[in-house]
Amino acid sequence: MKKNIVIAAALSLFIGLLLGRCASNMAHQGTVVSQASAHEEIWTCSMHPQIRQSHSGKCPICGMDLIPAGTGGSEEAGPRELILSEAAQKLAEVETAPVERHSVAAEIRLTGKVKFDETRLAVIAPRVAGRIDRLYANFTGVPVKAGDPLADLYSPELFSAQQELITAKTLRSAEGSNSLLAATRERLRLWGLTAEQIAGIEQSGQVKDHITFYSPISGVVVGLEAREGMYVDAGMKIFTVADLSQVWVQLDAYETDLALLRDAQAVELQAEAWPGETFKGTIAFIEPVLDPMTRTVKVRVAVPNLDGRLKPEMFVRATVKAQAGKGTELPLVIPASAPLVTGKRAVVYVAVPERTGVFEGRDVVLGPRAGDSYVVLSGLSEGEQVVTRGNFKIDSSLQIQGKPSMMSPQGGATPVVQQHGGTMIRAETGTEKSVADAVPIASRQQLGKVLDSVLGISDALAGDQFEAALAGVAQAAQALAEVSMSGLSGDVHVRWMQTQDALKKALNTAGAAKDTASIRTAFATLSAEMSNAAKQFGIVQSAPIQIFHCPMAFDSKGANWLQRGTDARNPYFGQAMLSCGELIETIPAAIFTEGRRHE
Repeated sequence: MKKNIVIAAALSLFIGLLLGRCASNMAHQGTVVSQASAHEEIWTCSMHPQIRQSHSGKCPICGMDLIPAGTGGSEEAGPRELILSEAAQKLAEVETAPVERHSVAAEIRLTGKVKFDETRLAVIAPRVAGRIDRLYANFTGVPVKAGDPLADLYSPELFSAQQELITAKTLRSAEGSNSLLAATRERLRLWGLTAEQIAGIEQSGQVKDHITFYSPISGVVVGLEAREGMYVDAGMKIFTVADLSQVWVQLDAYETDLALLRDAQAVELQAEAWPGETFKGTIAFIEPVLDPMTRTVKVRVAVPNLDGRLKPEMFVRATVKAQAGKGTELPLVIPASAPLVTGKRAVVYVAVPERTGVFEGRDVVLGPRAGDSYVVLSGLSEGEQVVTRGNFKIDSSLQIQGKPSMMSPQGGATPVVQQHGGTMIRAETGTEKSVADAVPIASRQQLGKVLDSVLGISDALAGDQFEAALAGVAQAAQALAEVSMSGLSGDVHVRWMQTQDALKKALNTAGAAKDTASIRTAFATLSAEMSNAAKQFGIVQSAPIQIFHCPMAFDSKGANWLQRGTDARNPYFGQAMLSCGELIETIPAAIFTEGRRHE
């Protein structure tokens, strides 16, 4: 019995030692595998960090050489930084320019109308009731000089007052009293007679049955309210005389222009009636209240007009050349192509000093735009290098990495996207990334031609060119008819049919327009549908497309429009309010190759 127990114990010990050695070997092998996995090198693309593979090679999107993720990859970059190799910078065509301090001149273009100089208007009205028996200035527009007769008035009250004046004159001679004479003279003066007229009555001793009114200033009769034989009451306006040797021009300035406008600033004006000629004036007054309907402020310009060529109610265009910046210190200035402006914020990308190829995103506060430059109020220092070209590509790469960018201030995780058979697939779900990925490259290119025509319509309406806008509608309709989406299926096909139908209806409405107002109404719908198509299906485009909003369009209901460039060109108001609008969204440039998208 004891012998069996000893044998069993020995056997148990042997099995335990054997199992322990196996476990130890397995643990060792696992450690080796883990270490091998830990040391496996990951290769990525500096322009497309979503590409990650275990071996070197070419980027399937842009064709660049892959680099080790641990050497120059995004892991070494800060939260708002992107690291680009020298080759990546060349591919992205990155260019920089220094932040400088220098004087910059902004050219502000405004529109307005010629108005009367209100300080040079004279209103002639009788101060006593009577009858107009003769009009010397009997039509509007007749020029008059100071002291010229305007009308003869018969008034029983004036007749009686003249008799009293002669009587008071006689009594003063007999009794030596001046009080009655002075009172009578004052009454006639208050009724509008001049000192010369009163003296003439006294000297002649004869009562005049009519009193003549004279022009107090030289100018033009611009208002005539009476006719011969007409009875008028005291205070009734008969004539309005305007001195047109100087006029006012009332300009409409947008809120964004006010920072560059000030009193006594020189203004150059051009009138449609006098092409090629320039009139000069100075800003006399900037109204303190903003017009809530037009969102503009009236700027009054005093303009000499000795030859009278500027007529009230003429349309004029004005140019103000203003120096940006305040005080004696020169402003910080960057090229206008450097900031990415979303309407609410502005982002620039700065080359980090002493770290070659590192670019940092930074929010800045911009002042007014001055020509091809922006004044920077905060966020940058003199001498820093800002990206002036390639900034959209840098921003797109940061978006892919889920880092803070122009459109995503807080950043956000972006799922890793792998390439499978020419289609971008979400790694965590295995589903298609977007509707656009299912659209063939040829269809995107065809849809891009439709977009080009829509942008042409926008430009034509901004220039008040009705015929050009109609031609653009016809081109867009033809381009839409050539779009082939035969390869689509399922939900994507249904979406395209809905979008195509909406675009056709908008184009048909625009094509039937008989005037500029009608085509502008139709264009609002067309622009909205085109924006939706661009975002859903992807369009081949070499430059960013801007989406602007005009709050005053269509009786302040508001409307959006598509255009290229960050300077507003309002298609709903044209030249009357060309720069009215706010940039609310940017559709980044996107170039597609079959099954691949490069932003």
